[in-house]
Order: sequence, then structure tokens, then C-alpha cells
Amino acid sequence: MITRRLRPYRQQIWPSIPACYLFIIDQSSEMMNRVGGNGLPMAEQLAHSMNFWLNALITKTTTGAGVVDFMEVAVISYHSDDHGMPVVRTALGAGLAQISTDRFLGISQIAKHPLRVTRKTMQIYDPETSESLVVPVESTEWVDPKSSGLRPTRNAFMLAHAMLSEWTGGHRDSFPTIVIHITGGPSDDGDPSDWAAAVNRLGTDHGQVLLCHQLLSADPRQEQVLFPHEENQLCSS
Repeated sequence: MITRRLRPYRQQIWPSIPACYLFIIDQSSEMMNRVGGNGLPMAEQLAHSMNFWLNALITKTTTGAGVVDFMEVAVISYHSDDHGMPVVRTALGAGLAQISTDRFLGISQIAKHPLRVTRKTMQIYDPETSESLVVPVESTEWVDPKSSGLRPTRNAFMLAHAMLSEWTGGHRDSFPTIVIHITGGPSDDGDPSDWAAAVNRLGTDHGQVLLCHQLLSADPRQEQVLFPHEENQLCSS
């Protein structure tokens, strides 16, 4: 069992010392499979999750003066073309696709350039009347569901390393960068673990990159793995 105490992160986040989020998402053809075998297609679930994340980050950074650049964000996707060549590029649509291929954008810039804003309805439960109410809601989207080709995970982490090396080098006093990788399975272009480890070793003066992996599975027998919430649930490898 791990017994050492980890030093908590204490650095504040301000526009002058912004946080950094990098999302790396799988858009290979296997993402057409359904979550758990009978849920949404994994590509749709992933796009929904990414749009939720971006909306949440924008909400967190909205003040009376509008959206403030407390953080810089990038979303890169990976798949292959018709010839099997890796395609690793931004997953953001609209005008952002032209300017964010391999760099981070202030969250205010992302907020100003959504792919679309649609009106939907949502059912909510009213505890006072014990009835379900249908209410209109706006849905802001930046990422579309896509699925094609192979899964060049190694190439994706190579680009991530280049992007993060530049960003952390210029933001030494910032909170440690957060990287979230969401995939549907193993890499098709070789073992990515060396590049993932290289990404993990990068950091600011306040700590190394915080790298998280999430696996979406089409196998209904796949055991759900959750993050431990107590230190005694951690095991040394």
C-alpha cells in the first residue's frame, strides 16, 4: 500500500497565470460501436461529454465582465485517413478549426466561436407538484461525433508532448496542466506509453502534468473502473 502523503496543489489560477486543459479524443471507426453494447454510439457519447466539459469550463470562468481567460484549452482528435495515415488535429469546429490545429486557445475565444447553438427541450422533475416539466434549454456545441479509420494513439501523444512542452515552458508559474485522454481501445500505431510517460513528466514549477485516461467500452461485460476516493484504496504497482 502507498503510505506517502502527496503535497496538495496550492497555486492560484488567474488570467496572468492561467490553467491549461488538453483533451485528447479518439475518433477512430470503432467509436461507432455502442457504449455497453446497447447505449449511445461511443462517438456520440464522447462528443456530448466534450461539449459538456467546454460548457462547464466557460461557466466557471464567466464573471460580470463576461468570459475571462482563466484557462487555455485545446481539444485534439485522432484517427486515420483512407490510406491509413494518421490524422491528428483539433476537434473544434467552425472558425476555431483554422486557428487551433496545434495550439491552445483562451477560453473566451472558444466561447465566442461555437459550432452551433440549438434549442432543445428537457424534462425535469418538480418535487413540489411531483410532476415532470418540459423546459426549453440551449445546447452549445463545438465538437461533432466522428468515427473513421484506425486509432493512432501514439501519434496523438507525440503532438500532445510538443504542444505541452511549449506551453509549460512559457507558463512556469501556472497550476499543473491537466490532460484528459478518452479512447475506445488500444493503439493501432504502436505502444504510446513512452510518449504518454514523456507527457506526464512535463510540468510547471508547481507540479507535473496531471494525466487521466478514460476508456469507453462496447463490451457489456466490461467491469466499470472508478477513481478511488480514499488513499487506502490506492495500490502500488
